[in-house]
Amino acid sequence: MEHSEFQLADDLTNEPVVFMGCTGSEISVVAVVCGAVSLLTAVIVFIVLFGVSSSLAILAGAVILMGGTIALSVFVLRKLMTNKEERGDNYYKEVLQLMLSEWGIGDRIFNKTERFQRGRSL
Repeated sequence: MEHSEFQLADDLTNEPVVFMGCTGSEISVVAVVCGAVSLLTAVIVFIVLFGVSSSLAILAGAVILMGGTIALSVFVLRKLMTNKEERGDNYYKEVLQLMLSEWGIGDRIFNKTERFQRGRSL
């Protein structure tokens, strides 16, 4: 088997794995969340250091924004990859569906699963 064959999805409804065991949409969500956390941290550091030196504040803010986003993204993607290997690809979707069903709103959001229950006719 070639390496490219491992990246193909099992069927057309699954996204293919792109990087570090994660799909493209998972990577996008991780990048946005990590970017927002790094931006918040960079703004706080900028405000604290602005009293000392404006150039130091700009430099520290830029380094924290760029480096923090990359480092935090790699850390989160590694954690997500190990969780997916241990618990399966759809673990978090199932947990979310069970939690929303307990609150009484899961059936309205995840209504397509009713068609694929065992023992029921379509």
